[in-house]
Amino acid sequence: MLVNESKKSPFEFPHAAALVSTKGNIVAISHNKPIGAFESGAGRYSLHAEIAAINKIPRNKIRGLVLVVIRRMPNGTVGCSKPCPECAKKLTMYMNKYGLKRVVYSA
Repeated sequence: MLVNESKKSPFEFPHAAALVSTKGNIVAISHNKPIGAFESGAGRYSLHAEIAAINKIPRNKIRGLVLVVIRRMPNGTVGCSKPCPECAKKLTMYMNKYGLKRVVYSA
């Protein structure tokens, strides 16, 4: 499911993320998306998949969820992913303030 979601991304290394309940249900899913000046050619700004998925639900619904993030390689396989420094800060805040249980990145 995450590989298919990542196909919606226009980036060279597309990412997808899902918030998953303790029962294994997907609560929210998204991919990295261009924002701001990207479309005008002024830069390559993007909303990262992790944050895009979290933004889909109210903050009070985050507690206990697990965030799963994948990176799709050009050959279609799942590759190693890790958070950028800004996402790492935000995810730490979501864990501490809103009870996000865990974040798992593809390896």
